[in-house]
Amino acid sequence: VEHPITEAITGLDLVQWQFRVAQGDCLPLRQEQIALNGHAVEARIYAEDSEAGFMPAPGQLEHLSFPLAMPNLRVDSAVREGDAVTVHYDPMVAKVIAWGTDRSEAIRRLDEGLRQTHIGGLCNNVRFVRACLGHERFRLGDVYTDFVAEHLDQLLSQCKSPVAREGKSELLVEAVLAQLLLHRV
Repeated sequence: VEHPITEAITGLDLVQWQFRVAQGDCLPLRQEQIALNGHAVEARIYAEDSEAGFMPAPGQLEHLSFPLAMPNLRVDSAVREGDAVTVHYDPMVAKVIAWGTDRSEAIRRLDEGLRQTHIGGLCNNVRFVRACLGHERFRLGDVYTDFVAEHLDQLLSQCKSPVAREGKSELLVEAVLAQLLLHRV
């Protein structure tokens, strides 16, 4: 389990604990003293192309914004707008962690947090992760090692933009170009 998940459901700062132990202190609590509260879900956001077998998609982070001050949502990221994501290092953009009183609430909160996440300049897996979160079997907790492989076609079709799903990509490109030309004059 990722440490942000454990921190979310226990309310404990595990990194602080690691520093204390490294300084020679004992752990402040024993396992039986730690209470678990609620449910947490984490999404790893990568610069990758879901439609190309999840290959890394290097590029420049021209725009990067995460939801600010959303209760019970944590974003861990070591990159910022303007940074380059290259093939020479991990293409992770962020980890987004949501806590809820139960699994359904945690999933809803994570989905809303990802809906408010905007990444421009490179391909990323936000839509794919949201498609997974929206899948009925995922919501029911019926997930397993082959979940993505078994549902890949359905998930990929759901993560396409509405314009691309309807085959209107050319229309969108024309509209964007028209706006750019209009505002440049």
